[in-house]
Amino acid sequence: MTRRQVLQLGAGVLVLSSSKAFALPSAATKTRVAFFSDTHVAVGRNIKENEAMLAEIRALNPAFCINAGDVTDQGWAEQVELYLGLVKESGLKVHHCPGNHDVRWSPQGPLIFEESFGKPYRAFEFEGCWFILLDTTVPLSHWGNVASPQVAWLERTLKLIGPDAPIFLFGHHWLGREGVQIDNEYAIIKMLRRYNVKLIGNGHGHNDLKWDVEGRVALMNKGLYQLSYCVIDIDHLVKEVVVTRRTAEKPLHEIARIPLAKGVRPKDWYVDSRILEELPGAALMKLNAGPWLSMDDAFKAWNMPGYHDLYVRLPDSPYIGHEEIAGPTGEIKSVWSKPLPGGVMGQVVLADDSVIVSTMDGSVLRFHTYMGEKLWQKKIGGFCHSTPVVSGGKVFVGSSDGYLYALDFKTGKELWKKRLMGPVYAGPAVAKGIVFVPNHGVFYGIDAASGEVRWRTGMPKANTNFGQSVAATDGEVFIAGCWDSHLYCLDALTGEVRWRNACQERTFAFSPAIGSPVIADGHAYVVANGNGLFKFEIATGDKVFEVASPGQKFGHSGPCVVGDRVFAGCLGDGEGEVRCVSAVDGKEIWMAKTGYTIYDSCARAGDGFVTINSVPGIVNVLNQPDGKMIGQFRLGRGHAFSTSAVAGKRIYAASFSNRLVCLEC
Repeated sequence: MTRRQVLQLGAGVLVLSSSKAFALPSAATKTRVAFFSDTHVAVGRNIKENEAMLAEIRALNPAFCINAGDVTDQGWAEQVELYLGLVKESGLKVHHCPGNHDVRWSPQGPLIFEESFGKPYRAFEFEGCWFILLDTTVPLSHWGNVASPQVAWLERTLKLIGPDAPIFLFGHHWLGREGVQIDNEYAIIKMLRRYNVKLIGNGHGHNDLKWDVEGRVALMNKGLYQLSYCVIDIDHLVKEVVVTRRTAEKPLHEIARIPLAKGVRPKDWYVDSRILEELPGAALMKLNAGPWLSMDDAFKAWNMPGYHDLYVRLPDSPYIGHEEIAGPTGEIKSVWSKPLPGGVMGQVVLADDSVIVSTMDGSVLRFHTYMGEKLWQKKIGGFCHSTPVVSGGKVFVGSSDGYLYALDFKTGKELWKKRLMGPVYAGPAVAKGIVFVPNHGVFYGIDAASGEVRWRTGMPKANTNFGQSVAATDGEVFIAGCWDSHLYCLDALTGEVRWRNACQERTFAFSPAIGSPVIADGHAYVVANGNGLFKFEIATGDKVFEVASPGQKFGHSGPCVVGDRVFAGCLGDGEGEVRCVSAVDGKEIWMAKTGYTIYDSCARAGDGFVTINSVPGIVNVLNQPDGKMIGQFRLGRGHAFSTSAVAGKRIYAASFSNRLVCLEC
């Protein structure tokens, strides 16, 4: 491999050998690799179990090990130190993929991971075989996605490896199983077809499983602390891979034999109208993440407007054809759709006939509301989890590179940037010429004109003293929910904490940190992830009410207040409950089921309707008075965590489909 080829692979790739072609190693005839995941190391937890398993693996003398993520339980520095101590004591060489637990509850998690374990996605060669480690995580989220820069890197890397060398692919969230975790998994699976991928190793599901991904063996283990791992023996002479598994119930036992040579692979094929007409009756079809059905039954399920993924499987073939198709017309209509350079995690923002979005590739974009003309696009430092805010002719937005940026609203030109204590996930708020943003351990008040710090207010020291949601203001105070289980009210001019109220103190996870607070009629409304919807009086900090949902719990989806009603989504698999309660006493007025899981997306109200997004990329529109479903629209393949913007009858929605869509109802 030439120097130029190495440079083409890009950041995150470790090359251990200069040999590109698959050839018999000169020294070794066998390679042994241990594969495990979900060590979940925490202070006082999962230590002895992992220690015993690592010692057992060391006795098997592997060349190296691969840990497919959830290395720690919360991604905190002291947990990483404990884990590193276990690995050092074992004497094993371990390569690591990040898992959702490594980045879910720690704003510093991605940085800590990279400093401790190396690049989160990379490839290396060992004894004629290639090992590719993917980063399938979404910062501060449970779900999986392979971001667009990594997809491009993977494509370049596979081309440089070539079609014949054996490849072993690892990542935390599973590929090719029911219950899709990686929203763009099909793009990855399709990319692998032309290459000699022998095995796919995943974690996350805490089950000892083996399944098939287009004719390739895929594996998942229970957590290492649950006494489960696999051994991958590569025999270069026999040209065979033998996989054995150890579980809590059974010692090492064989579960797979895989030929090392490349098998016959058909060319990619695409679904089009001609192929659909010629498909044999035994062909199976599915829409999106639904079940495999007969053609007739599949098309009967095709009843939602929007952008749908149609998959076709031919008889006796593991390979899948795909086409994106438009759904039928309905109550929710698309006015325009524009491509984005990355997925959207934050909220969509409206200001002066413009739509502003920030994306996970680090871009901020402004579009005209009428027909979606792109007015400008600005690339800033790191990925943007932060929601932009527009004030005084400026757009303020935070970045994972640790800076708060001020951009010119008309042109997108950078006016200033200010370095804060850590990655800026929270959405800022502006009052009295001050930009307020919660950061890692510190609330900042920054001069909107100059970018200079006007005041800093520290939070109590803890791993959980950070915010990730959008701050609120009434012009006099700032309201922010944080992972330390408290809701804060700070004076806008001085940064003084007027009050700090606990929501649900049981553990850090039961916090008002995800669902953004809102202010209405002198009160602050917020949800906490322990099934609580709260109303506080801003002047005094007194709690007016706390209500719990009798079904799926209040948790991640922040409230929306319209008149004497509060609307909020609920957290739980499948049903996607939305609740409307009285803003006076919290009593329930109605409950509606969307039929799809709701996660971080907050409710927003338009003319007579309420809208909220579900994880499978679906915009739900409910009748405001009674919660009856008006209609649904699918944004395309990609998780929907973001919150839409609403004006009149129009909804501006985005997701990890890399689209911004204007809808009308």
